[in-house]
Amino acid sequence: MARTEGDTWDLVNSVGATDTMVAAARAAATRKSQPVITDEFAEPLVRAVGLDVFTRLASGELNSDDLEKSVGFPRMVDTFAARARFFDDYFAAAGLPELQQADQQAPAATISFVRAVKT
Repeated sequence: MARTEGDTWDLVNSVGATDTMVAAARAAATRKSQPVITDEFAEPLVRAVGLDVFTRLASGELNSDDLEKSVGFPRMVDTFAARARFFDDYFAAAGLPELQQADQQAPAATISFVRAVKT
């Protein structure tokens, strides 16, 4: 669906729920014994949204292996953690004074997640 001026979205529906899923995976990845990423903001964001399965994943109440098997997405948390690591590093480097316009290269879901966290 195309975005229009004045439309709304939230972190519970559509692409917003996808963003919440990624945040839940970031929180689950942060809990691992040797985390690829650490994101102390992911779990509070997921809790604030309130989608049960993602809240349980983010808090560690739900084992990511069990969820991954049930939805047919093996290594989901690891996949999102690797993706997050790449983009976290990319955006950190993009914040350096000599680099400009980094956000034009990022996928829409990443941009919407960044915007949601800032608000």
